Amino acid sequence: MLYYANAITYVIDRSVLDIGPLAAIVISIALPVVGWLVYEALLRLLDGHDRLLSAALSAFIVAARLA
Repeated sequence: MLYYANAITYVIDRSVLDIGPLAAIVISIALPVVGWLVYEALLRLLDGHDRLLSAALSAFIVAARLA
């Protein structure tokens, strides 16, 4: 809670992106949830196709990093 109470200090890096505290809090909560949902969907969709699953997860990680 202290992390989010001082979001301007702990969550926001204005040299990277100048957003408000509420937006930063929502993004910091939503990203792990969305990542988990995509991961679970890929696991179910590509069950039994280990190499394809590995490639898809790698592509998702790269895409998430670039976004």
